Amino acid sequence: MPDIMPGDRIAQIRRRRSLSQEELAARSGVSVAVIRKLEQNRRAGARIETLHALARGLNVKTSELFDNGESVARVTRKVCLCR
Repeated sequence: MPDIMPGDRIAQIRRRRSLSQEELAARSGVSVAVIRKLEQNRRAGARIETLHALARGLNVKTSELFDNGESVARVTRKVCLCR
């Protein structure tokens, strides 16, 4: 089974919390455009600061944005490589 992308997890958690993309943007300080691109997996990666902000906006740990329990340090290396 393939790994779930962080954008998929962001969308799942956001919907579970009954938040719109606009509400998450207001809570996190991340633009709606970035949230939309991440959720649609049209963006190859995101800065760790963006993921932290989204996690805070969703009221979850950043690690919960990854389905396989990878540490944030390991994920940071992967995410930053896509710059």
